[in-house]
Amino acid sequence: MSCERCQGTMVEDHLIDMEDSDGLMWITAWRCINCGHIVDPVMAANRQLLKTTALFPVGHEDLVHDSELEKQPITRLAA
Repeated sequence: MSCERCQGTMVEDHLIDMEDSDGLMWITAWRCINCGHIVDPVMAANRQLLKTTALFPVGHEDLVHDSELEKQPITRLAA
């Protein structure tokens, strides 16, 4: 397997997911030994989903343009 960024060699690595709400969790991911780029199965699935779905289709009538945002009043809230 080669790296998406630098085409270096990817190796399987075991990492700790410190952001998990259930505490520490070990994950298996691929890490580039050249640049350090990391890809895990969740990241790969999310990137594939972004490639297949368009977030803002071209020519869509429901898009809000900057000029429309400027016309709307701004309400400032106290901290």
